[in-house]
Amino acid sequence: MKQQCFSNQNGHYTVLTIVTISGMDFAICINEQNEYSCFKYKEVNDRITYTPVLALQKTLPQYQTVSFQNIVNLLSSFQEQLKMESLLSVQNALYEIVFHHPTYFVKENVEVFSKEQFNQMFENQLGHYEKRTVAQLLELEVPKKDYKKEKKGNRKPLSVPVQQFIYMLVVAISFVGFMNCYSAYADWKMEGSSATETTEELIADANIEEVTDGEVIETPTNTNTNSNTNKTSNTNSSSNKTTSSKKNDYWTYMETPLMSVDFTKLKSKNPDTVAWLYVNNTNVNYPVVQTTNNDYYLTHAFDKSKNSAGWVFADYRSDLENFKRNTVIYGHRRKDQVMFGSLGKVTNKSWYTKTENQIIKLSTPTQNTLWQIVSIYTIKEESYYLTHNFASDADYEKFLKKIVSRSIYDFDVEVDKDDKILTLSTCLNLTGDRIVIHAKLVKTQAR
Repeated sequence: MKQQCFSNQNGHYTVLTIVTISGMDFAICINEQNEYSCFKYKEVNDRITYTPVLALQKTLPQYQTVSFQNIVNLLSSFQEQLKMESLLSVQNALYEIVFHHPTYFVKENVEVFSKEQFNQMFENQLGHYEKRTVAQLLELEVPKKDYKKEKKGNRKPLSVPVQQFIYMLVVAISFVGFMNCYSAYADWKMEGSSATETTEELIADANIEEVTDGEVIETPTNTNTNSNTNKTSNTNSSSNKTTSSKKNDYWTYMETPLMSVDFTKLKSKNPDTVAWLYVNNTNVNYPVVQTTNNDYYLTHAFDKSKNSAGWVFADYRSDLENFKRNTVIYGHRRKDQVMFGSLGKVTNKSWYTKTENQIIKLSTPTQNTLWQIVSIYTIKEESYYLTHNFASDADYEKFLKKIVSRSIYDFDVEVDKDDKILTLSTCLNLTGDRIVIHAKLVKTQAR
């Protein structure tokens, strides 16, 4: 072919040959610095374009003779760019390169060998590898370099000032990070302490008392139990055991004192106060607040100051004066045990199997109440157990059956459509799981 020349921003190139691989034309070129490059060659309407494929940026040695190693080295330079997988395409490409630029392969003043001689030499040297791919051939004859190791070995060490600067920068960043963490922990600790101090003041203001009066809620079970006390029964022993158990529950509720709270000072400090909640053998002994949303008291204390501990609050949809079918109260579960932090223990068998822990006390400005726990469980974040409104008795009975079936312990307490439920909800972990307690109203005293 007639040699062509062209220039681009990287220099001036001489085209050694055009090689067709897989239906595409490639120009193998050399620049003024003896660096080989491969360009995609395209000719349209007498206009020729050269598109770089991959510049080798490698100067080939001035070979004095044609040798097997020289051919393999050249093949190594071009095999990635041209994707040459067959020895026939390799042979043809190398022949074109050698015959258009022979001084790289033969001694000066020596006659260039013919194509037949080249082919014979090629077959003698490479023919016994004909069943191997080009990549396998190169792997056998030219050991691969460990470029990572070579690059690491050539890396210049950093100067002492630079090393000192990097060291000081790392120390500074670590110190700032530590101080931020410490500051956040100190704030968290201080807010917990503030919540504890506020609670102690509020307990003093509440003037909490125990009252023995009150009326046990008349459920079908209790009514039957009451009337059966004056009858003679011929039922079997298991029936007598069940009746006795229900009877004992009735008198347990009757004998359990209620909690009465003075809300005068509490409401003067915060008009949002709606109740006081007490859970036995936990730290839950707090006034309950309620506003028009479920967000405000997540980040505000009883005195409405900003506080990450928040406060114990009732769902804005709940009615703590009349107690509809489901009354919901929330609180943060914190490691320092404030708010609902201590409710984590309710999932322990040693806690929920004790009868005295299965009663929750709640006092409001209009009534004092007693609640019997019917279900305790943990669950992924959801809204079903927070349902307030039910379209029908059937929907409510379905709800009751669902929450009781979730319990980690069988409290052996019956619930039906006439029961009212108190729900306590708090976080179990940072992934959004919840600890849930459900209790039914069993005793009340009007105030």
